[in-house]
Amino acid sequence: MADQRITKRLVDGLKIRLHEYTFWDAKLPGFGVRVRPSGAMSYIVVYRAGSGRGAPFRRFTVATVSKTTPDKARHRAKAILGAVAHGRDPASEKASERGVPTISELADRFLAEHVDQKRKPSTATFYKHILDKVVRPELGSAKADKVTSPSYSSGMCREAGERGISL
Repeated sequence: MADQRITKRLVDGLKIRLHEYTFWDAKLPGFGVRVRPSGAMSYIVVYRAGSGRGAPFRRFTVATVSKTTPDKARHRAKAILGAVAHGRDPASEKASERGVPTISELADRFLAEHVDQKRKPSTATFYKHILDKVVRPELGSAKADKVTSPSYSSGMCREAGERGISL
């Protein structure tokens, strides 16, 4: 079973063990299926971030087994390994994206640190209304670093016009 390509049949036949283990693909180095004691299975890619023996190993989860096929996961793994070959580190990029706040989180921070402390109550109420009725419905769950001027200008002006608010 060690020199096999990862297929749907092979993944379905993987057994749960007492400890976590990884079944590696014979054709694509660094690509495998991680099986956890809880029964959760995911496709992973393991690579070295950098060059040489001193470079740290990184583990990147491609997808869970239930959400994609082995062929699609293998294709995604090849793309990830290609990015690594060009000097990128997809695992650290993904980790840094997790720390970026959403627009809704920034709005809460803005209200707490600026509006509530430095504005009159009527102005604070107006700002809260605009954020709750226009900004959050349109962009609330978007990451702050991904929002661009075109992505919010047309949508927010349209929303404001529908709600009778002039910006």
